[in-house]
Amino acid sequence: MKTNNNPLELDILSFISNAEHLKGSTPIKEMQRLDAENVLSTQSATDLGLASHAHTKMDVVIWDLIGEARKTVEKEKQLWLHVHAEACIQQVCQRCLKPTSFSLLAQRSFRFVENEQKALDLDAETYSDVLVLSYKFNALELIEDELILTLPIIPRHEHCSNQFLKTEKLKTDDDELFKRPNPFAVLENLKKPTDR
Repeated sequence: MKTNNNPLELDILSFISNAEHLKGSTPIKEMQRLDAENVLSTQSATDLGLASHAHTKMDVVIWDLIGEARKTVEKEKQLWLHVHAEACIQQVCQRCLKPTSFSLLAQRSFRFVENEQKALDLDAETYSDVLVLSYKFNALELIEDELILTLPIIPRHEHCSNQFLKTEKLKTDDDELFKRPNPFAVLENLKKPTDR
């Protein structure tokens, strides 16, 4: 029997017990906390003096939810939700201060239990992520949380074309003040034969 698969009000027990699979896409604008990290969102673009962009594939989160009921050796039934989500957002590179794209990928499994006490006990015992069952579970909020956790701590281009930094590097390369002595130069003396 198929459940009402509204990702904003998912009946987790029914979804997992029936081993259901739900996939979809959600505009980043509907995930306000994630959208706040996106410099090309309308608000952020205005704050940075950038032109806001047209609607593109980068504006959506692609997600996938899979329910799985497992039986342990002790015949205990475990309820799991597997989450996969992808998005692409723009952030400001901290080297050149220009927007750059970052691909986000969240892939995680969550075990659901019947109450808060069991969740706390299992959390202390295992490395699994444990959540409490709910008849109206907001799966999109969980997806948003997971994508936020994958954001780069310091956004920057892998190979940044900051001309100022390049110029400064050239200056310091030619400046005697910035030339460091080789810490292994002292070993050269050990190789030279000594006069006896």
